Amino acid sequence: MNPELRACRQQLRLRRNQLRQCRQGLADARAARAECRENLRECREPYNVATIFNINV
Repeated sequence: MNPELRACRQQLRLRRNQLRQCRQGLADARAARAECRENLRECREPYNVATIFNINV
């Protein structure tokens, strides 16, 4: 096999792996953000209810 072609294929394989890792990292970050938003919502809920009913928390 042509050495240039071999090097090109190796580079392509490396880039695909990097892209896969990047996509996985992005998916993990999105999941973490969704979890954080849910936690924040749960945290704020008592204060929102207290505000509606004018209760001091």
